[in-house]
Amino acid sequence: MSTEIIFMFVAVFLLGTSIGSFLNVVSLRFGVSSFVTGSSECPKCKKGLRWIELIPVLSFIFLKGQCRGCGLKISWQYPLVEVATGVLFLLLFLFQKSAFQIDYLHQMISVDFILTTILLWISWSFLIVIFIYDLYHKIIPDRLVFLFTIFSLFIFATPLFIESEFLFQGSFVDIMAGPLMFFFFFFFWFISGGRWMGLGDAKLALGLGFLLGFVQGISALVLSFWIGAFIALLILLFIRLQVMFGVDKQLPEQQKRLTIKSEIPFAPFLILGALTAYFFSLDLMNLSILFGA
Repeated sequence: MSTEIIFMFVAVFLLGTSIGSFLNVVSLRFGVSSFVTGSSECPKCKKGLRWIELIPVLSFIFLKGQCRGCGLKISWQYPLVEVATGVLFLLLFLFQKSAFQIDYLHQMISVDFILTTILLWISWSFLIVIFIYDLYHKIIPDRLVFLFTIFSLFIFATPLFIESEFLFQGSFVDIMAGPLMFFFFFFFWFISGGRWMGLGDAKLALGLGFLLGFVQGISALVLSFWIGAFIALLILLFIRLQVMFGVDKQLPEQQKRLTIKSEIPFAPFLILGALTAYFFSLDLMNLSILFGA
C-alpha cells in the first residue's frame, strides 16, 4: 500500500473524529438556544475551553478525562463518539470500492465518488446524533429525522442523474422499502397508542428504507428487534444480579425498577441493525430470491 493511500486513510479518519466532536455538541445542545452561537465550556465551572482542549480524542487523554478548572470528570461519550465517527467515515470511504487496485487513488477523486461519499457521511452523521439523542431523551427530533430522510432519498435518486459504479442502483421494490418500514412501525404505534413504539421510530424507518433498499432494510429491521431483545435482557439480568448480590447500593433508583415493560429507546437498535445490514450486505429473509433485489 502506497504512502499516499495511507495518508488519505489517516486524513479521512481524522476528519471523522473532528466531525464526531461536532456531533457530540449537536446531540447535547440540539433544541437549546445557544446551539449555534454558544461556545464550548465546562457545564460546572463555566470555564471556556481553549482550542487545545478541543482536539478530538487527544484532549481527553491529555486532560486525563477531567476539566482543568474544577476537575469535573468528562464523559467517555466524547472520545467514544469521536473514534466511532472516525472509524465509520473510514469504513464508508473504503466501502465504495471492494478491492484495492493500482489506480485506486485516482478513482477516488472522481466527482461521483466524492459526491456519494459526502452524502453517505452526512446521512450517517445524522444517524449518530439521533442515536445519542434518543438514548438520552427517548425521543427523535423531527428536524433531524426529516433531514436524514431527505439526504437518504437524495442518495437513492442520485443514479438517475449520474451513471456511477459507486452508487446504489435501486429498483421500484427498493423505493417502497421506506414506506413499508414506516407503516410497519406506524401500525404498532397506532394500535398501542404509542406505548409499544414511538412515531419517531416510524419516521426513522422511512429514511433507513431509502438508504438501505428493500433487502437490507428488512434485514436491518429484523436485526434491530434481535439486538433490542438481547440488550434489554442483558441489562435486566445485570441489574437483577447486582440487587441479588447486594452490590446495588449506588445504583440509581430508577434502574432498580427496570422491568420488561420499561421504556427503552428503540432508535439505537434500528441504527445498529442498519449499520450491520449495510456493511455486511445482509439478506436475512432471502428476499433477493423473491424480488431479484
